[in-house]
Amino acid sequence: MLKERSIVQSIATDDTLIDAGLTSLDLVKLVFRVESEFDLTIPVCDITPDNFRTIGTIHGLVSRLLES
Repeated sequence: MLKERSIVQSIATDDTLIDAGLTSLDLVKLVFRVESEFDLTIPVCDITPDNFRTIGTIHGLVSRLLES
């Protein structure tokens, strides 16, 4: 998504994605992409800004959902 938005800066796992240049609409699209990429359904209660704030928080969410 960063490349699609022409964001070429390096992003660390704890950098806030909004600060990196993603919009709130991009984050909504990111939910669908994560579900598709990892073949999982994210429960509505887990679709929160905190879970999609950084690459690290997304990784934690996906790891937790794949383990359950």
